[in-house]
Amino acid sequence: MALVAHHKHLSLELLIDEADQGSEQQDGRPASSSSASRTLSRSRRPRSSADVVLAMEEGQRRAEAGLRVDGRPASVRLTSEGLVIEWAAGRRRGPWPSSAPSSSCETVPFAEMLAVQRGQPPPAALAPSRLPSCLLSCLPCLRGRTPRVEVLTFRRSPACRCEWTPRTLVLEPGSEGEAEDWAAAIGAGIEAAAAGRPKSLLVLLNPNAGARQGRRVWQRVAPLFKAAGIRLTVRETKRPAHAHVMAAGLTAEQLRTIDGIVCVGGDGIFHETFNGLLEARAAAAASTESGAVELAALLSSLRLAHIPAGSTDAVACTLHGSRSPFTAAVHVCLGDSCLLDVLRVDTASATKFASCIAAYGFLADVTSAAESYRFLGPMRYDLVGTVKLLASRAYPARVRYIEGEVGRALRKHGSTVCGAGCSVCRAASFMHSRRMSEAQLAQANGSSSSAPGSPRAQASPAASAAPSGMAAAAAAAAAASGSAGLPAAPSSASLGSSLVRSEPPSPAAHTLTTAGSLGPASPHFVLPAADAAERQGGEEWRELEGEFNAIMCIVMPCRSDKTKKGMVRYGHLCDGRLKLVLVSKCSPLQYLRFLLHMSRHGCAPGALKYVTVLDAVAVQVEPLGAAGQVAGGSNGQQQPCGKLSCWNLDGELLPGPDQSIAAEVHPGLLRVFSRGVEQ
Repeated sequence: MALVAHHKHLSLELLIDEADQGSEQQDGRPASSSSASRTLSRSRRPRSSADVVLAMEEGQRRAEAGLRVDGRPASVRLTSEGLVIEWAAGRRRGPWPSSAPSSSCETVPFAEMLAVQRGQPPPAALAPSRLPSCLLSCLPCLRGRTPRVEVLTFRRSPACRCEWTPRTLVLEPGSEGEAEDWAAAIGAGIEAAAAGRPKSLLVLLNPNAGARQGRRVWQRVAPLFKAAGIRLTVRETKRPAHAHVMAAGLTAEQLRTIDGIVCVGGDGIFHETFNGLLEARAAAAASTESGAVELAALLSSLRLAHIPAGSTDAVACTLHGSRSPFTAAVHVCLGDSCLLDVLRVDTASATKFASCIAAYGFLADVTSAAESYRFLGPMRYDLVGTVKLLASRAYPARVRYIEGEVGRALRKHGSTVCGAGCSVCRAASFMHSRRMSEAQLAQANGSSSSAPGSPRAQASPAASAAPSGMAAAAAAAAAASGSAGLPAAPSSASLGSSLVRSEPPSPAAHTLTTAGSLGPASPHFVLPAADAAERQGGEEWRELEGEFNAIMCIVMPCRSDKTKKGMVRYGHLCDGRLKLVLVSKCSPLQYLRFLLHMSRHGCAPGALKYVTVLDAVAVQVEPLGAAGQVAGGSNGQQQPCGKLSCWNLDGELLPGPDQSIAAEVHPGLLRVFSRGVEQ
């Protein structure tokens, strides 16, 4: 069986010399010369374009008769998109099942190939002289030193397209010359499709994530990055909030040398990292020093990735549809990119950002109590959750929200599931970019009118995949075009308390853009969330008051092992909205029913009578009874109130005694290595 494993499932870990792995990962040096010699160099070129074409045409004619792919006779055509493999009729002889797909034709795109390399001969223990003739007839690659070309790619699971597994596609041409030509041509195709792929990455590793699996997970996926020719600089976190400090302290010189940051661990390290980056962006936007504009642009163009190694891993599961570290790593190596909404949360003393959820009540109580039982691992949430469920505590609060112009326009798409190439996200991106263009035009003309997206209320950056040249948002939902950059522009505003009104960004800090296109992003996220109504054309706040077991502001679908379809099934990655979920006071049995429904189907409007699901762009929550009294009951009486709950932001507790918040969604504020969930 070891022989079969070598022939059919070549381990990617053979690409790295174990003796050099640790030192090269820690200091970010390039791969060793021995490893690089086995991988096709990007600078390597065939003799000439004409020679390659002639060689490939001649090789193609010979391939019809003798080329083997994964040990089976096949005809292979090289196109501008990738390899088209037509499998010959019949099955390979031998006692083992074939590794080829069941279909007679398969296309392997260049955009899904990580690297190409010349294959190595079998180990000495598997030399032909030491093997019986029956094995040599079954495994022709062992007959002498057969030329091999190995393409490193992946295979989608038949049961779940977003679950990827490693695959090494082995081509066996008839001669060394043909193998060189195939390798050179495939390498040129990979390079042509690698425009957005990263070349250098900073890796922030939390070794204590989950059940202390951070290092082990990273060791499993690190060979992928080296095989793709990506330089790595690995840094381990030593204490809580260390990732926040490292991200916020990045200088312009350091940012010029990296194309993104990879967070290895749970949701917490991703939360700390992007909070640090946004803090640095806000400081750069408010600075008048030389180089501040460049620093803000570098920070805004930086992409983030999450390789799951934690207890829940909702970020990776939502971005890719899977908790597989391999899948997340391949998305990074391929340079997949999309934008992610971020929720700014203001209290009287602090400003934080969340990408998944801000929860008050039950979920926050569970997170707070579970901190004392971290030694139990993920099991602690189930145990503490059971205790809190039996208590079934409700908290009085006053909730105010704004639906927003985009929310009203997309209301008819309320039952659309977000996935790769999501039409709702594209339509929302177009509308946000149009609002930004109108605001910039009004600023340039000196207008003070309050059109959609007033000069004071700059709209947020739209998605990089936003369509260009469309006449209406409805057309944006049907088609999409290429991406555009979103460098941050300087501003005089600073990241401060929601109680302090910041000045609007200077009109000179922006350039004009046409409707539907993307220009430099306004640093609107530094403005207080309490002023969101002004950025929505003066829309009035709507108000609800009552006792709630849970108040949740869910920004993305929030998929996980416990919520396969998401906490909110129809949430989106980049539509500029959040789902406001209010669970009114209910019995433990009713709340259990809510949890089961959310786990199986996701929250949706009208599913349960005591659960309200609303679309919003901004929310204000005021827990009642901060001074020990509940004001404004249904009968106007003062009622006693016990201990208040707290806020849970992406699994991190919001500090401070005052838990009144103002929150606003900022569309597309983060760039991430993802393409969305493939349906």
